[in-house]
Amino acid sequence: MQDVDDLVEDSLTMLDDEEIESELFRSVAARLYDFQSHYETTPTYFRLMETLLEHDYFLELPLEAHPDYEAHADDFDDHEAGRVVPIFRDPGADWDADDNPVAGYLCNDQLYVEVGSPLCQRIVGSGEIAEATLPAIEDIPFYRAVSTVCRMADRQGNDELLLRWYTTLGFHLAMNVERDSQALLDELRGDSDVQRLREIAGTIDDFEMRVAHPEVEAEAPPPELRQAHPVLQWWYEAV
Repeated sequence: MQDVDDLVEDSLTMLDDEEIESELFRSVAARLYDFQSHYETTPTYFRLMETLLEHDYFLELPLEAHPDYEAHADDFDDHEAGRVVPIFRDPGADWDADDNPVAGYLCNDQLYVEVGSPLCQRIVGSGEIAEATLPAIEDIPFYRAVSTVCRMADRQGNDELLLRWYTTLGFHLAMNVERDSQALLDELRGDSDVQRLREIAGTIDDFEMRVAHPEVEAEAPPPELRQAHPVLQWWYEAV
């Protein structure tokens, strides 16, 4: 889903421009990339790899740091310059989303590993890097991550990014809710981060008109869907 890819990239770029602390950047990035993974997207880490390295969200290591390098040296060394090559959990087997997912990436004779990932832990276990040197990634709630982005966007006067997040979340709720609507509605109403999102949305000039316009990037779900879905009725009522 290209819109989600771009939204996550734009959000992390903005956070980096705001020069937030790397610890918070990593926590937000982890939640946004997890959200992105729920949609049919291709990995987009290398759009921002320099930024992700600067904030210690990814590690850049020599190929030899991979525990399976010696057993699969030919596969590791045989790739074109500049090409990003995924490395699976078992480098000698075919990809499988459940049994043999992507574990890291190769590019320009370097190994790129997400901090805290299973491959990262294997590398720690092999003694190539010390666990004490790895930065922490705090597991924060998803809506807190989005609220952090939207607070920064509000401070910048970036209404477009705010609207894109608000409507993206609306579609996410409409497409992925598989539970009692009233229970979810009660949960959202009681979530302080969600309330903060709605408060920020309420500061946008002509909010209702802008999310209903069919030619804007942040268009809301159609009225008939909103009216049929109690959560969406609340999400898009006057905020």
